[in-house]
Amino acid sequence: MIPEGHRPIALLNAESEHNLDVLRRGLRRSASFALYVVLAADAARAEVVRRLRAWSGAGGVPALHFFAAGAAGVEEIERFLAVSARDRPFAGAVIPDGVALMDTNGGTAVASLNMARDVLGKLIRGPFVLVIAAGRVAELSRMAPDLFDVRAATLEVELMVREPAPLVALEHEAQELSPPSRAELQAEAARLRGLADGEIPAGALADAWIRLAYSFLEEAELGEARAAAEDAFRLAERAGYTSGIGDALAFEARVLEMTGPAEAWEGALRRALAMHRETGDVAKISSGLLELARAAARLGRPDEAEQLLRESIHLCEQLGNIRGRAAALGQLADVLQAGGELDEALRIRRQEELPVYERLGDVHSRAVVLGKVADILEARGELDEALRIRRQEELPVYERLGNVRERAIALGKVADILEARGELDEALRIRRQEELPVYERLGDVRSRALTLGKVADVLQARGELDEALRICRQEELPVYERLGDVRSRAVTLGKVADIHQARGELDEALRICRQEELPVYERLGDVRSRAVTLGKVADVLQARGELDEALRIRQQEELPVYERLGDVRCRAVTLGKVADIHQARGELDEALRIRQQEELPVYERLGDVRSRLVCQANMALIHLERAAPGGREAAAELLRIAHRDAAHLQIPEEEMIRRIQRKAGLTP
Repeated sequence: MIPEGHRPIALLNAESEHNLDVLRRGLRRSASFALYVVLAADAARAEVVRRLRAWSGAGGVPALHFFAAGAAGVEEIERFLAVSARDRPFAGAVIPDGVALMDTNGGTAVASLNMARDVLGKLIRGPFVLVIAAGRVAELSRMAPDLFDVRAATLEVELMVREPAPLVALEHEAQELSPPSRAELQAEAARLRGLADGEIPAGALADAWIRLAYSFLEEAELGEARAAAEDAFRLAERAGYTSGIGDALAFEARVLEMTGPAEAWEGALRRALAMHRETGDVAKISSGLLELARAAARLGRPDEAEQLLRESIHLCEQLGNIRGRAAALGQLADVLQAGGELDEALRIRRQEELPVYERLGDVHSRAVVLGKVADILEARGELDEALRIRRQEELPVYERLGNVRERAIALGKVADILEARGELDEALRIRRQEELPVYERLGDVRSRALTLGKVADVLQARGELDEALRICRQEELPVYERLGDVRSRAVTLGKVADIHQARGELDEALRICRQEELPVYERLGDVRSRAVTLGKVADVLQARGELDEALRIRQQEELPVYERLGDVRCRAVTLGKVADIHQARGELDEALRIRQQEELPVYERLGDVRSRLVCQANMALIHLERAAPGGREAAAELLRIAHRDAAHLQIPEEEMIRRIQRKAGLTP
């Protein structure tokens, strides 16, 4: 049996094996700084990294420092460049994920590496290996021309022809590049605390604590992560290391976003941004503006969020950072979409974001934006086109890249659309057979819990309430409680309340909403989620016949939030609920006025066909109940139009409308 550490992750062709042999000989000869660019993607990249780990410190190859993969690795590289002890250089180093280096924070780390070309030899005294997909190397060369001037070699590593799809290989890759265990992280914390005073410069030690904080965060150890960040802050403050103070505050903000309180989260973001403004680091200022804009949007200040985003866009234009500008525009589209400005959000996605990634040849980012386009189309009820984009334009990219995680996420979006169309069996099959196994194989407990929650949603829609409740309580909630993720726990409790309401257990549903959900959103300062939960409270009260209190909540506590947020869709939906209450109280004229003059025009302006046809069906029911002259004819026409659109969209409402027509004796 081949020892675990020597098992190949993927089979390579003869040319690739030759290139790896050339690389190994080069690493042995690198007595001074030398950059090696290795072109490899997916399972081939994982095999390259496995070989490098096996060679490190053996057979004449110097000990290699491996930066992390993904965004965490990019942050580690930026900190390494910012403050590193030149008297303690690495013997050699490896960046295993060059694509993340380019795609994170608009590629600012690439620019930093390029500017640091002349000093890299003092930070890394031997070989420096950068692994990147072949399709991105030209772009990287343009972004870092000075760095490429000093490269020793560029070598390509590919899989054997006709190699099976590398799903299993990627699972091994995830294990190969997995973060250290909790025990290893705690040992590293003990080592850092045990260093003699002055043994490492305070700035460098602060960076080490920040790196450790991010590692603890990846393992969902929030207490340890925050403690590490506090150590980093103290050291950076003692050394007058302003950029390090900003980094520690930015990290603290990430933790506070998950745990609250909201004021502390926003305060940490503002202080971090102030530190970066003080150092004049334009790239970090731009990133800080994006984070603060996200907070402003969540805390109910969309106008401020838009202003911050436009400042970030301006800075990106100053830097010539087209990728960062596209990312900021995408976040602006999110704000506009939340405010019901779907046409403008769609225009930004299609005319400003997509062309950037197409021009850069960034197929991955293009697929992500296409997914956002599908989100908007789905919100407008254009389910067929949304499904086509998911299946024909988004999924094939992730399959070609071998990105099993994002493929699973996209499949989940497909399942969402199928569920909306009433195709519950197929939605459930995708969740259980295609999504869950991926997250289980990757050991991603959070994504597994989220998907189990989606399974519970489908089961609830099928009327299997006991099993849906069991999944939420026994499989989903314990994960968020263990991770300390109070927001996700509150969301799941809201689903538990929904199930209790569907079972007729109204008192328990009301208790959960009022005593377990609302306090969390109030603490987090999440005004939108608080308003949504108040709407659910009103639903329960209405089901209990407490119409006056339900109406008061809708009009005095829910509607003002959506009006302040500029969320025209949620305002329209809430007005529809107000109309429901008026209808239940027999106030049919007022119910019809609201639907006709305040709800329907919004859906027509948004191009939301599905919401429009549901509103038309509700208007028809009021006409039939009023029995006023001409009302029956008006109802018949409304139902005819609604049925036509529902049939075109292939959604469950088609049969609902047909039943109304049959019951009223109207011709379908």
